Amino acid sequence: METIEEVLKGSIGTIRSIVGGRLNGDYIGYRLDPIPFIIIRIGDSLLEVPITLFKPILEKAYRVLEDYERRRLLAYEASGIFKTQPYIIQLLILDAIQLSQTTWY
Repeated sequence: METIEEVLKGSIGTIRSIVGGRLNGDYIGYRLDPIPFIIIRIGDSLLEVPITLFKPILEKAYRVLEDYERRRLLAYEASGIFKTQPYIIQLLILDAIQLSQTTWY
């Protein structure tokens, strides 16, 4: 099974294209944390942007991540949409999983 690092390495061309074309910046590398970050340079600034900003790579990442990592990435992505903390979203995801496994009589 492919790892998230292999997905990132295989997507460097796509990342460079997005960073260079849309952001007028340069791809520098990546950092593997619970949520992978792409390191880019725009002008004189070095920035770390979450993988959630790169939709084509995000779809591949969801396919290779373990359940726990997938939940963290989903929580991080949703927290930006709903303007809340990622851990709150993680708790909601865990609640939804638990409720889906509950037998109702």
